[in-house]
Amino acid sequence: MFDLSGYGDPGFFNAFAKKHASAPGFSFFADGLGGFNTLRSGFKADLADPIKPIDTARLKA
Repeated sequence: MFDLSGYGDPGFFNAFAKKHASAPGFSFFADGLGGFNTLRSGFKADLADPIKPIDTARLKA
């Protein structure tokens, strides 16, 4: 999970950790620009927190 710093608090993923017997792996960024630049430079993440709002009209069912 590539996310803003602060979201590594166990309160955000306790249910996941209990179900899977393991906490998710995290890499953090300090702000939107830092996260964007990290992804743009080639960092690969399985899941990332959106840096800007998602345009739900573009999602496919």
